[in-house]
This record gives sequence, structure tokens and C-alpha cells, in this order.
Amino acid sequence: MVAKERSGEMLPSVRISPNAPSRALRAALAAWGASWMLVGCLPKESLSRRDEVEADLYALALDMDVRTEGLDLPPFRWHVDGTVAWSYTRTFRDGSLGHLVRLVDTSATIGRSGATGAPGAPVAVRGPADGALVELRAFPDGQLLAVTGGSAWTGGGDHLEVLDLLWPLLSPQLPSSRAEAAAPFVTSWPTWIEGGPKVRTRLDASWKTSNPSTWSYDGSLSGQGGYVAIAGQASGTVGLGTGAESPRLLSHTFDWSRVVTTTWAGGKTVKQDQHIVGSLRHAGRAPAPPLDMPIASDDVAADARALRLRDGRVVEDGPVDLASALPFLLLPDDLTPEEVARLRSAVTGAGSM
Repeated sequence: MVAKERSGEMLPSVRISPNAPSRALRAALAAWGASWMLVGCLPKESLSRRDEVEADLYALALDMDVRTEGLDLPPFRWHVDGTVAWSYTRTFRDGSLGHLVRLVDTSATIGRSGATGAPGAPVAVRGPADGALVELRAFPDGQLLAVTGGSAWTGGGDHLEVLDLLWPLLSPQLPSSRAEAAAPFVTSWPTWIEGGPKVRTRLDASWKTSNPSTWSYDGSLSGQGGYVAIAGQASGTVGLGTGAESPRLLSHTFDWSRVVTTTWAGGKTVKQDQHIVGSLRHAGRAPAPPLDMPIASDDVAADARALRLRDGRVVEDGPVDLASALPFLLLPDDLTPEEVARLRSAVTGAGSM
């Protein structure tokens, strides 16, 4: 993926309400710049101490209510809890920043309605993408350029491609002017499956703020890539850190509804209506895993180099067996192997794509 080139000085992407005094605006911008220094723009004298930079930890909780058309799959609720760790990795030649995202201690349940329509007891299932390693590349204003490593955590049991909203939750791109805030402000993020669909989802939203540290948004979702199409609505509230010791993101609560349509090679079309509500809240800091990477390099090869951890793990994308993983089609993890095989056969026909 080719990064968007930027020229000139990179301004902090925060504004306050039009009626606020300019003195408050200047103070907000100064605080914002200080907070970003901590999460990515490391001072030169700190480069040799990169391994001492801690990861910010976020508590994730979400509920996803799923209704399916085109497949014999009753409605279900997927509840997910876990910790998301966010730590600086590197600065790219265009000024964008790399951050390692780790999912830790995830847990999940599947809930269904009983024969009478009353909610049944949730069933514990495997935590999605537990232990996942992904590198996000974004400009300091939050604009997402690339997401690397997600293919390894695609489909059955992991479903990271369905949890793609994590990327704009962690790296929200805020408008940089009153005009951008008032009009639909466009942000987007990639969800690319190696050897499969390459989806880019777009959020067109208007933003409001009552103070420099709290922003809310409301807008439409759209996306397309390969056999996948996405349409829906998204709203949320972003809490920002403003002190010198604060992370950029303090909290992000969200209420998203989207229809994910997948059209498979055999002609089968499946629609899933996903209503997703939850929160991502800062929960402290912890040591980040040490990297096995040069501290600094100014060449194209360095930008393309896969992220390596000192313990031998590598953050990279590999090919995905689409017929087995069924990316972007969320099947609940409480199904028996026989039920999964039946649904997979209904989607792919002969079981291949």
C-alpha cells in the first residue's frame, strides 16, 4: 500500500468550538502536541532507549448482535472482552508512525434466544485473536495508512477482520478545522486479506465538541473490496488526553450498525446485519515487548521490512485459505464442527473457491 504524501508542517488535529476564545485554543493545541510526543514522535536522545517506552493498555468490551440473511443461521450475540496494548515501533520516511497492537487475554461468549424468545444463558467460547500482533501505520493526526499482520488472525475462532473497527477506535482521525468538523469528514482504514478481498472502509461523519478533550461523531459507513460490500451508520465519543503524561486516546465509546454483504464464487450471497456497541478505555501502562529492529534507518527497504520482536515473532501477512476461513462471514464459535461444515458447504458449494 502506498502512503499518502504530505508536505509542510504537520499540525495537531484538534479544534474546539467556534465560540471558544483563541487563548483556550492555543492552550489545547499545546497540550495536544505534548501528548503526541509521548506516543510516537520520540525525541532524538530517546531513540537509543526505545525499549524503555511502555505500552498503553486499553480495556475492550463490546457486544455484536448479528442477524443473517441467505444462510440458515439464527440470530446471536457475540460478547468480547480483553486488553488491547498499543506501543510505538518506528517512524517511517514520510513521517507516519508505526505502532504495535496486541490483543491480550481476550474472552468471549455467544448468547441466543430460547424457544420462547427469552434470552438464553451465554456460552463461553474461544477468545478472538488472543495473542494477535498487528502493526498499524498512521500519520500523527490518526490517518490510517496500513494494517499489517491481520491475515494471520482471519476467520474461524479469531475473526480479526470482523473486529476491524478496532483500528479507527485506537487511531481516530479528527477534523483539523471548523469547516471539516461541520461537513462530513472522511476517514478510512484498510482490511486486507492476503490472497483474498482487500476492503477499505470509509466513515463520512460530522464531529462536535464541547471541550478540547471530548469529541463526538455521527456518520455513514461504506466499504468495498473483492466479494465484500459494507454499508451502515456509526456514532461514538472520543476522550483525548491533554496532559504531558497522558496518552493521545483515553476512551472511545461506540455504537455502530452495518450490513456486511459477501458474494461468493459459486454465486451465494450472504448478508449479516451487525449492531456493535461497546467501549475502549485506557487502563494503565506496561512494558512493551522488545523489538529486533534497527533503531533508525532512512531508506525504502527499512520501511518495507517486517516488524520483528526479539523473541522471534514476526508481524507479517501470509496467504489465507478462503474456503476454510470464510473471511468477513461471522460464524458463532459455539457451533459443532458438523454445523460449521454444513454452513461452509452452503456458502462455497463444493467446498472450494
